Amino acid sequence: MKTDNILVLGASGNVGGHLLAMLVSEGVSALAGYYSEEPLPPDVQEHHLLLDYAKPETLIEATQGINQVFVVIPDSPVMDQFARNIVTACSVNQVQHFVLVSGAGVTASPNNIVSKRLQAMETLFSESGMQGVILRSVFFMQNYINQFPPTPDGKLILPMGEGRVSYIDVRDVAKASFYALKDWDGTQSSQVSVKYLTGDKSYTVKEVANMFNGVVELSYEYIDAPVAEVVSQLKNKGVPDWKIDMLQEIYHSAQNHRYDIITEDFTHLTSQHQTSFEAFLKEYKVHFISNYHQNTLTNE
Repeated sequence: MKTDNILVLGASGNVGGHLLAMLVSEGVSALAGYYSEEPLPPDVQEHHLLLDYAKPETLIEATQGINQVFVVIPDSPVMDQFARNIVTACSVNQVQHFVLVSGAGVTASPNNIVSKRLQAMETLFSESGMQGVILRSVFFMQNYINQFPPTPDGKLILPMGEGRVSYIDVRDVAKASFYALKDWDGTQSSQVSVKYLTGDKSYTVKEVANMFNGVVELSYEYIDAPVAEVVSQLKNKGVPDWKIDMLQEIYHSAQNHRYDIITEDFTHLTSQHQTSFEAFLKEYKVHFISNYHQNTLTNE
């Protein structure tokens, strides 16, 4: 690394948290940028800063003395404004290099709402004058834990038909981000490069359910639910309308194989292979068994 002065924005998130742990384990001087009051890991309590993407002054403070910045911006109707505020702060403090996590939908489904937001975000960083790497990621494997987990009786309820989707482990996204930061030395001729982070294979949700059966060794089943039914469930859970609209478009794109993307970019960045879906399930097997058995205990 040219310098250890790295700011990790979104350090409390899935990717940012894993990246921060990698940097700390390598002895890299990294500042953790948090936008919540969540408890901080003990090893970064001396090197953290609470900030607000909507308040440029907090970002300007956070980027002082920083040479590289890692950026992941949560889904929001104002993603482009958050990106603008971050880029402005980087410009004020002459940050030289960025690593930005984006989504594969930018090219896979360019007319989707979220893709347009990601496009606007990418453009702001690409035109900032900084060198950088944009990492366009496919679906996270951890979505089956955080976003659409199996029901306690083993149902995978998703309106994705027979669409094939590529999945990547969030820890692999963090690893690719680590190497993109590590390999920068300020001499690269290309201002901004774009990499696609994908799994090694793509799957239908029915195939994912079959993998659950084989690895977790419990009975799982894919339910190809109508979009309207899933939307109704999301509304009942209080999910905001803007996010429901976004998810409907993503489901439609998935049904039409738009996320059936396989590249070697992860290996080129890290000289390693992606985590397979089977390996992910093996590692989280106890979690899925625990969730499944909650239903058994409730019904006894």
